[in-house]
Amino acid sequence: MPELAEVEYYRNLWKKATGAVVKRVELNAEKRVFRKTSPGDLAKKLPGSRLIQSYTHGKQMLFGFSNHCWLGVHLGMSGSLKVEPKEYKPQKHDHLVLITSKGALVFNDPRMFGLILFEQSQELPLWWSRLPPDLMSDDFNLERLEKALKGKTAPLKALLLTQKSFPGLGNWMVDEILWQAHLKPARQCNSLKSKEKQILLERIKTICRVSVERIGQTYGDVPEGWLFHQRWSPKGKCPLHKTPLKRTVVAGRTTAWCSECQR
Repeated sequence: MPELAEVEYYRNLWKKATGAVVKRVELNAEKRVFRKTSPGDLAKKLPGSRLIQSYTHGKQMLFGFSNHCWLGVHLGMSGSLKVEPKEYKPQKHDHLVLITSKGALVFNDPRMFGLILFEQSQELPLWWSRLPPDLMSDDFNLERLEKALKGKTAPLKALLLTQKSFPGLGNWMVDEILWQAHLKPARQCNSLKSKEKQILLERIKTICRVSVERIGQTYGDVPEGWLFHQRWSPKGKCPLHKTPLKRTVVAGRTTAWCSECQR
């Protein structure tokens, strides 16, 4: 599933069409990606409007068009965005294609766990403005982190995957955060000491920022020395201790961690 940094990369692909006018809309109205919106409204109201702005928040994107049109995109597990020539013909899993003056903006989702939202309003849609604070913003602070941890006996890994409190974090980013913070993934949330909470907050913000900078712009690699480069291999080793990584399942997700760093 795309995470915060990958979502920023996809937004930047469509961002290149800023200023383009939507000529027509092609969509598969019966597909479940439109389960929370009216594909008819989208197809009727979006043509003639111009793409003027775009945002990301966690695993979601928002594209603002003239005529007060807002298009929300959640990639789900297998969704992706791409830009093709204006002559592009929609393929099997292309559920939404915007033919614009600068090319075709394509939403593709083979498994259809993604979501398309559409609204026409002068203000930001409520489904966007009511999202929890962005993890890189000042509103996500120590007080908010402590509130999320308070009284929770669940494993840290499970809590950090909760989009309601930690929008945008997914499996590899959570593993990276916990490794860099020297916290065991299965540790209970309410057991953290004050210093550990501060370190966790700093690691969340730094890893999100660096990931967006490295992946979100060019789909480049994260820095050398990160767990990321070792966690995918069954023979992966801790970048610090060179000891074989442990692998277990936490919160239903495969988890890589170091028994030396994360005691």
